[in-house]
Formats: sequence, C-alpha cells, structure tokens
Amino acid sequence: TPLLGVKADAEAKALHFHSVSFFPYPLADSRLLRIPRNFGPYDKRKRVDTATCDVDHPLVCSKRPYRSSEPRDYDICKACFDIESLPEQKRTQKLLDIDKRRSEILLERRRQWEKQRREEEACWRKEEEERELAHQKDLLRFTKNIKEPSKAHTDENNRKKFTVWTKETHPKCDMREPAEFDSSFESLKEANLRVEYLFYYDNPWKEEKDDVYTKDDQLVNNEFRFLMTEDDYRQTYTVSAMP
Repeated sequence: TPLLGVKADAEAKALHFHSVSFFPYPLADSRLLRIPRNFGPYDKRKRVDTATCDVDHPLVCSKRPYRSSEPRDYDICKACFDIESLPEQKRTQKLLDIDKRRSEILLERRRQWEKQRREEEACWRKEEEERELAHQKDLLRFTKNIKEPSKAHTDENNRKKFTVWTKETHPKCDMREPAEFDSSFESLKEANLRVEYLFYYDNPWKEEKDDVYTKDDQLVNNEFRFLMTEDDYRQTYTVSAMP
C-alpha cells in the first residue's frame, strides 16, 4: 500500500500543470483529482464531489471546484476562477459590481422584511382591537349588580333563592373542604351570569376570558351553571350556582 500511495501521489502531481496568475502554484482539473487520502483508501469519489471553493465570491460562487491544488489543499469554482483570471482593473470593477448588486439585494430583503413586519403588526393590532371590542361587548351583558353585588346579595345569613359559590383546591388540600359563599340572587339568570363573570373576568389569577382554560362547563340539572379550570399544578378553581 505505501507503493500505491507513492504512485497515486506521482499521478496527482502530474495533473497539476495549469498555471494561473492569481495562485503561485500550478492547479489541476478538480474532476481528475482523488478525494483526500484521510477519507480512506477505498473511497473512489473525486475531489470535485467533496471539496468546496475557497475563494467564495458572494452571489456568483458555485461552491463546486473547477481547479484545485492537492498539495496546498486549495479549490476554486469556475465563476470565481473567471473573476480571478481577469486583469486587475477589470477584476476590481467586477468585484465592485458584485458588491453593489449584493448591497441592492440586501436592501431589498430589508425592505421586504420591514414591509412584512409592518403588515404583521397591523394584523396583530387589528386582532387586539377586535378582541378588546368583543371583550367590551361581552361585558355589557353583566350589570353593575352582577359585577359588584350589593350588600343585600352578599349577606350569607340572609340568602336569596339561588346561591353562587366558589372553591379553590390544590393536590395537598382536603377535597372535602366546603365551598365559599360568594353571593345570592332571586333569579337563576342573575346567578348564572354571576358565575360566568366570576370565572372569566374576576378569577383569582386575573386572567382574561380568552386566556382561561375551561376544563368543565355544564348546566347541572339543565339549570345551574358550573365552571371549572385546572392549571399545570392541578390546582382547580370552580364556580357554580345552586338552589
């Protein structure tokens, strides 16, 4: 195998006969050169399939090697080769043109990004406005006495026909602990509205309606509103009405 390596080195050296002005060593056709030996002696791929251009002029570089120097581990693609082969004045102008084009592309991308950002912000603001409008419209269903019950409705010793109660639990508390009295009303409609208001708009976490996770929402006996939520720590908050 050492002899095969020496032979392969001699064959590769013979392929390096392309002299160029921009590189001090002769180059070879990348399609004819083997893959670097550290890939393994049985890897039959060519350098053109594994290496990438070292010059890498923006916008024009194709990455795929056209000429290479195996001893110097140097590769250059066809587009970059053509530019580097130009007389110095033309090469400089070509690179200036490329840089100008690159700046124009980056500027256009920036404009497009700014336009997209403005459109997304406008869409977000519109959604927020619509959400707030729906929020305010929904709140109109609740009268002042539903949102802030009077003393007559919060007197636990003189309850009216329908009672609204709340209960907060967590995994370590006694589940048999009784619910807390909130208020009472003469009509079932008012009691159910109070349940909804407490749950969605006056909950312990001060969450807005759209952000409240409703685990259970039902009418007990087809009459009494029952609402429950549960957080990631299995803490629950329940509001309901009862006779």
